[in-house]
Amino acid sequence: MRSVGPPALIAIVVSIVLMTSSTALTQSDGDLFAHIALGRDILRVGAPASVTPAWGSAVVLAALHRRGGLSLIAVCVAWLAACTHAWLMLFIARRGMPLHAALPAAMLSVVFAASHWLARPHAVTIAASALLIALLEWPDRRAWLAIPPLFLLWANLHGGWSYGLILVACYVVARPTWPSLMLLVASALATLTTPYGTQLHRTVLQTLRDPTIARVINEYQPPSVHNPQDLLFLVTLAISTVVLLRAMLRQASRPPLAALLVILVSAAAALRAGRNISLFAVTGWPLLVVYLVPHSSITPSPVTSWSSPARWPFARDTVNAIALLVFAALVAGGARAAGLAGVPGFTTPVSPARFPVGALQALQRDHQSAPLLTTWAWSGYVPYAWPGRRALFNPLNFTPADVHALGTLLRAQPGWRRALDSLDIRLAVLPPDSPLADALRAEPAWPVWYRDPTAIVFQRQSALPNAPLASAVATGRAGCSAGTRPPPTAPSRQIRFRHEPQHVSGVHESEAQTSDRCR
Repeated sequence: MRSVGPPALIAIVVSIVLMTSSTALTQSDGDLFAHIALGRDILRVGAPASVTPAWGSAVVLAALHRRGGLSLIAVCVAWLAACTHAWLMLFIARRGMPLHAALPAAMLSVVFAASHWLARPHAVTIAASALLIALLEWPDRRAWLAIPPLFLLWANLHGGWSYGLILVACYVVARPTWPSLMLLVASALATLTTPYGTQLHRTVLQTLRDPTIARVINEYQPPSVHNPQDLLFLVTLAISTVVLLRAMLRQASRPPLAALLVILVSAAAALRAGRNISLFAVTGWPLLVVYLVPHSSITPSPVTSWSSPARWPFARDTVNAIALLVFAALVAGGARAAGLAGVPGFTTPVSPARFPVGALQALQRDHQSAPLLTTWAWSGYVPYAWPGRRALFNPLNFTPADVHALGTLLRAQPGWRRALDSLDIRLAVLPPDSPLADALRAEPAWPVWYRDPTAIVFQRQSALPNAPLASAVATGRAGCSAGTRPPPTAPSRQIRFRHEPQHVSGVHESEAQTSDRCR
């Protein structure tokens, strides 16, 4: 059972890294909460009429949450990540690489992808991409029969199936045979088996082409040298590119065209958006390793050499997979039981330092139903904490106009007062040091209704003349009173912001949420 050891080691490392940071795993942003709320609605009334690419993931997340809360979701994502990287370890080693080269390569893949393994539908695309690249590289082409069913499932779980089709197209371009062409057609047809048909494809294409998303969402920004993980990726990619070019010029190594196209496509995607570094980690990087390292440092072995007893025998692959699944299932079951039992370190409550837990509870107790404005991430938390309640912005279904309006409001840009009036906003739940909170403190018509270290609630005075400020104070949770309310000042006074975020997403993230990327 020597071959079980390294993949199991990878699985253990990934499980420990993710499960010991379950709060970061589930609460780096509000997407998970928004998907759970959406899943609840789908289970109750069916799939929404508007195109929702991750509707299937929302149902799964809602079902998991019903059974075991955020703890079970965190365990399942950690299990998925552990199995994905253990599978990549098997894939790399099966191609003839010795353990001393395969293990560091697999661990570097874990480092690249670690901060993007979050409890949201994007995790499905990371795992599916890893499985897809292994199936495409499988010497026995009968493995391709599993690819169309994979796309059928993938299309109902996350919109990242479009990246998978690009990977399949790379193999068709490299070798346009009838089997490869039929594979591409069958995979594309499989993506039509969703509640939305071709509307899903138009929505995904529109999202990919939308410049607003690329401009305002942090994870869609190119990698930055100021982020340690991004810097490691950029340095590794640069070194690998130089080594690969030198090897090709010397004719010492020439990867197959399909693998080379996948490497180029995945690297370009990662350079375009930081979130795609995880996709490079499970597609381009493994291929770069198996086709470059053997020719530069060790003796190469044939791709189809699966039966050599010295190099990860194919006969044991099924045993390896079963052992890993049993191991992961035991870990997941134990962690879930510990979480349900309330064992410290395994429970995953919503962090009141990251989300407006107290503010939403106070509003819910007071039956506040006025139109509510809050930040991007907190907009996803509102329907999760308060079923049936919605904020102005929907983080799962928005247009460029919605993003522009939200940015104008949250950053208190020119026209923000007019935007509040036109949208009939009566309540604002904001981080205390946000630009809009600074601006509303100067507005006599917007007194503070609630305050705690995480959130401050402003209520428009003209909305409810008998605003229950006194009752909120009496509960001991409002955290403000007439004595602590800012003195009225002229609306025209100059506002001094504590910070000026560059992107809309920067407004909704706390320092803790931003630091999760460097987990």
